[in-house]
Amino acid sequence: MGDISGFMDKIHEVVPMDQQPELLQKLSEGNFTLRIMYEQFQNILKMGPIGQVFSMLPGFSSELMPKGREKESQAKIKRYMTMMDSMTNEGKH
Repeated sequence: MGDISGFMDKIHEVVPMDQQPELLQKLSEGNFTLRIMYEQFQNILKMGPIGQVFSMLPGFSSELMPKGREKESQAKIKRYMTMMDSMTNEGKH
């Protein structure tokens, strides 16, 4: 069934309270950047094993994150973060 209150507690542990309103404001405006995604990847990694985090969400079954795949998923997130680290803030117009 999930553990939404435990999941929310984990979020409050890793996302500083003073940053939460700013993040929600940006998201509500439809302003989702790679920088925001990078920060959320960092937060996900701080929350603990991905399988454990997903098990807290209602509707996520064990088939979505089979045992033994957690490390592979964490490695993918870290690879994405490495790719983002190589990007510049300058955009093409």
